[in-house]
Amino acid sequence: MNRCRGQTKSGKQCSREAQEESDYCYQHQPDYEQAGGRKSKYDDIDLDEVEELCRKGLTDYQLAKELGIGVSTLYEYKDKFTEFSEVVKRGKIQADYKVEDSLYKRANGYKYKEVTKERVVNPITNESSFELTKEVTKEVKPDVGAIKMWLINRQPKKWRDKKDLDVAINKKVEDIIKEDSDLLNQIEGD
Repeated sequence: MNRCRGQTKSGKQCSREAQEESDYCYQHQPDYEQAGGRKSKYDDIDLDEVEELCRKGLTDYQLAKELGIGVSTLYEYKDKFTEFSEVVKRGKIQADYKVEDSLYKRANGYKYKEVTKERVVNPITNESSFELTKEVTKEVKPDVGAIKMWLINRQPKKWRDKKDLDVAINKKVEDIIKEDSDLLNQIEGD
């Protein structure tokens, strides 16, 4: 397959593949072949920007708002343009990895250095500057919630929260109603 010879509004070369019978992709058909209607905003979308936004953890709704399109249009672009869909997936996977790393770190505990700086004024020049006054290594203990979440997701058969209750009722509804009415009769008779 050939690359499309069309250009986006910003003047960049289109990166989509052309259809087999022509040198243009779906969005860049020659004027005589283009259908009527409103022009798609897809040509104006910078895929690097889309990936960066997804990497920051934006939801589909937030991404659509940031791109100036509706959520339904975003889903349409994901279905219609594989390159767009792959960029969104790649960005979201990177955001997920960051969260996984943080969860793993919290589950195991970690150490970090806390640096304290104080403002010091030079009596001669009357200039102030920040100087290191204290450096302490602190430890964050493992977080029980993070440990639980990790184990439930990694070993669900062993650590799941699901409780199996096996309750068997061996009585018929009619028998229960009869017992209730007998009890009521006893109470009324007393």
